[in-house]
Amino acid sequence: MSVHVVNSIRAELQGEDTAEYLHFVRPVGSQGSDVQVCMTSSFNQYKPVAGDVIFAARYLRIQKVGRGIQVLYYRMDPQPYVTILVDQQFSRFSFCFYCGNEEKSSGKIKKYSVYPYRASADALLLQHSFINHQGMLIHAGGGSVRGKGMVFAGISGAGKSTLTELLSSFPTNRLFSEERLVVRFVGNQWTVWGTPWKGTGNIVRNESAPLSALFFLKQAEKTHVTALTPSQGLHRLLQVASIPWYSAEWTNKGIAVCESLIRDIPMFELAFRPDQTAIQEVEHLAASL
Repeated sequence: MSVHVVNSIRAELQGEDTAEYLHFVRPVGSQGSDVQVCMTSSFNQYKPVAGDVIFAARYLRIQKVGRGIQVLYYRMDPQPYVTILVDQQFSRFSFCFYCGNEEKSSGKIKKYSVYPYRASADALLLQHSFINHQGMLIHAGGGSVRGKGMVFAGISGAGKSTLTELLSSFPTNRLFSEERLVVRFVGNQWTVWGTPWKGTGNIVRNESAPLSALFFLKQAEKTHVTALTPSQGLHRLLQVASIPWYSAEWTNKGIAVCESLIRDIPMFELAFRPDQTAIQEVEHLAASL
């Protein structure tokens, strides 16, 4: 899935995007775009329009506006510093950044830096876009193991970074991330992609591989692999998949993608000891798929 960013923010307001996001930048016109992002800035604070609140947290509010939604991000001010208008299909995002704050004591303008590529890769928003394109953002590490696309999913502390680091030490393996991956059904097959959202191991690669297996991790004293039934796989997958649970419509769409994934891809529990036995078990299974 490609994202086309049109950036109209003044150069002096822009910060330098970090390298992990720049790895995912492609020249304009290199391929068709599934998502369009327009970015502008303003020195005038935005006053949100009234709308039905869908979700609210301390620094975030999502509300229905017309035929789409409006996303509001806050810092400490009562007015948002970012407003985003999104269409119904989550294919058109219009960002506006509030970049100034007049300090009465000095009369100076305080400017906030804007990071266009980082902002355009907003996981909260793109989780909808992935679902709409028969895909899913998963809290997982993985990549290509002996040429087979593998996903190692788990909640924080399950061992994603540990296992990814172990597998990365072998030249036959090419790991894309140890934090978040995208899986998507495209071209009549499931494929796993790397993402710019890095973890502690700083593994970020804009690469993909045909998906062969999905593992759910559990640290243990002895390494062993257990095949999961579809119902067991779905239960585990829903714990690590990025699904907009605040919306019944998008929850149903996300679960439908998960159900399709578990029908097509074998799923396993990998209880592993963080040593050579884990590598041997994974590579043995990769060779058998």
